[in-house]
Amino acid sequence: MVLSQQQVDDLIVRVQDKYDKAFKTKDARNVAEFYEPNAVLIKTGGPAWFGREEIAKALSAFMTVDNQEFHPRFENNYATANDDYIVHRGTYELNGTRYKYEQIWRKQKDGSYLVARDEFEAP
Repeated sequence: MVLSQQQVDDLIVRVQDKYDKAFKTKDARNVAEFYEPNAVLIKTGGPAWFGREEIAKALSAFMTVDNQEFHPRFENNYATANDDYIVHRGTYELNGTRYKYEQIWRKQKDGSYLVARDEFEAP
């Protein structure tokens, strides 16, 4: 089944809402569950973390900084022709500055989507 643009947008809103709620708990392992077991998290121009364990460690270090407020803005989402992948692009505001990010969500056998690749700009 090919997803309509509205279905793609709605799906991203739902998963990003869950991701955001998990992030606000500051439980990095919980957030890492949104990623595939062999996913990659990439800081543009910086390091990359491979797999849920490394991603959880990277997120945990980031979450320990007090007073970090994220304000995401979704720019565009699109699915591949077979709906196996959804590319989600946006920006987030962090302490008054806007940064770009891109996530590639891959469809799982159960029909859900997990992040396969996540690249973000950061200070």
